Amino acid sequence: MASDSANDQIKRNGLFDRYTEYAADGATGNLLKLTNPKGYPVKPISTLQYLRLANFSTPGCDRQIYKLIKQNSFRSIIEFGLEDGNRCISMLKVAQKYAGSMSIRYTGVDSFDARSETQSNLPLIQIHRKLQEVEAKTQLVPGDIGSSIPRIANSHVRTDLIVISAGFDPAALENSWFYFPRMLHSSSLVLVQKNANGSFEMLNRHQIEKITESYASTRRKAA
Repeated sequence: MASDSANDQIKRNGLFDRYTEYAADGATGNLLKLTNPKGYPVKPISTLQYLRLANFSTPGCDRQIYKLIKQNSFRSIIEFGLEDGNRCISMLKVAQKYAGSMSIRYTGVDSFDARSETQSNLPLIQIHRKLQEVEAKTQLVPGDIGSSIPRIANSHVRTDLIVISAGFDPAALENSWFYFPRMLHSSSLVLVQKNANGSFEMLNRHQIEKITESYASTRRKAA
């Protein structure tokens, strides 16, 4: 149950409804994350809309993601770094179209209101409002990749797709590979983007386990 200050903030922004659960910092009353457990019954995108996303959307690097979601019928997605907030909506609409009657789960990790001045503005409440466009269980988690992965790993087992946008701290990701295998299943994919608007490197679970073993071996030798 959110504190009064959190609920007041939600009401002021027009977000208070029966579909939404809220979590607040017990000390400050500030919102830490918002979840949408049921979602709104929205009509899925058409085949033509999907083809536009998969072949003509910008930035072009995102087209790979939409195609993979369709090809693999991915239903659970974690995204680190939400960019302008539009890609997550498109990913979920594609997932919704090709998942049939199966439910969709999405977790977005970003600095949100704590973004640096060099990044575009993306308030947490703004992206939560956008997520009401899709029928999915959604969760927004403020934080960077290094601090968030240890917190969410155990509650996100068997995730189909993990998308890591450019701008992450390489050292933080290196220290976090240990947690990835527990979040994946045999057909999961992890997409890593090293440069803004650059293509994504695609890694499967076997490759992730190799990376994890390599970093563990390096640490043992250094100890």
